[in-house]
Amino acid sequence: MNTVGNLHYLAFGLGAVPAGLWADRFGSRRVLLVCLAGCAISGVLVASANHFAQLTVGMVGLGAAASLYHPAGLATLSRLTDTTSLGRALGVHGIGGNSGEALAPAAAAFLAALYSWRWPFVLVAGSAALLFVSVVRLPGAGATATAPDPPAGSVRRLRVSAPLLLLLAASLVGGLVQRGVFYFMPRLLSEHLDAARVEWLGAATSWLAVKKGSYALGALVTTLALFIGMIAQWWGGKLADRWPRPRVFAVTSVLLGPLVLALALTQDHALFAAAIGFTFLFYLQQP
Repeated sequence: MNTVGNLHYLAFGLGAVPAGLWADRFGSRRVLLVCLAGCAISGVLVASANHFAQLTVGMVGLGAAASLYHPAGLATLSRLTDTTSLGRALGVHGIGGNSGEALAPAAAAFLAALYSWRWPFVLVAGSAALLFVSVVRLPGAGATATAPDPPAGSVRRLRVSAPLLLLLAASLVGGLVQRGVFYFMPRLLSEHLDAARVEWLGAATSWLAVKKGSYALGALVTTLALFIGMIAQWWGGKLADRWPRPRVFAVTSVLLGPLVLALALTQDHALFAAAIGFTFLFYLQQP
């Protein structure tokens, strides 16, 4: 299953490379519709899998289809939003993504425990199908998001410049840091955070019967941090509309460095503050 998960994420990462070019050539809404249709079909494949090969194909297909979303979805959003409120729109969009990231594990576990492991993928397929219909009926999108930005057959070549390369490098490092930190954060917090020493957190974990060293403690604090990240994306969107975006991105990137070190070197109060602070600043810079 680890191999299937790695193939899923590999497809998700590699698929984003051509997705932006396809959005420019064929129109962002068309690519977004392909994304949603692919997610629906792949969800059905996984949910109905009776052997490992079908499960693998479905998971890889799900990753490949989902990889189309950000280049096409963000392009559609930017074309339908006034430039003076684009930062806030991206912030609200990010809140939706954070909500899914925070709630999906609990929802999947609930459905799997109540029915079967197949039902979370039925939910994925059904949600993608409903969104497909919604995007088809999206008002005011026909002339902007469906038509290619340049005329068909005359897509502008990507100009490689120093700022673009710097942004790509920052995105690469940010992605590695995000995956690393949020993958290990629950385990790190469960091993190095004594909830009893953090007053209100101790009361909450006592009420929930969560003990020190329990993985549930780390998961609880990580979920709390992700919900705070949703608030941060709203404020990040407002900052992006009010201040130069490169400056906001640069300042938050500089502040994130010490917080990553604090996550590795501290415990209890300081570790809790570092986890919340890192998550807040990381999502603050996203819009």
